[in-house]
Amino acid sequence: MKNTYLKVIVADTEEPEQPDAPATITAPEIVTPTPEPTIEANACWVAREVYGVDNPQWMLFREWLLSGRAPAWLVGLYMRRGEKFAAWLRPRSWARKALKPVMSWCAGI
Repeated sequence: MKNTYLKVIVADTEEPEQPDAPATITAPEIVTPTPEPTIEANACWVAREVYGVDNPQWMLFREWLLSGRAPAWLVGLYMRRGEKFAAWLRPRSWARKALKPVMSWCAGI
C-alpha cells in the first residue's frame, strides 16, 4: 500500500465577519507523496538484462548489491558503468548466459 496522508486545506477569509472567527476548513484531500528518484532506484540495468524483467531473481541480485553485502568497488563500478554495460549485453545472449551463473553465485541466488 502506498504511503498516503491527509492534507487539510485552510481557506483564507478576506474579511472575517467576526475578528476572532476561525478559518474555514474544506474537505480533506488524499495526497500520495512521490518519492524522489535515486541512483539506487535505477541501479538494476545489468540484473534486468541478465535475468529478465519478469524474473524476480533480478530483484534478489539488486537487494544483494545495495544491502552492503556486495564489495564497495563492485557497487561503484555497477553505478558508474552498469547502464552502458546493460546496453552492450542486450544483443549478446551468449554474454548474458555466461554472466548469469556468476551473478547468481555472488548474490547467493
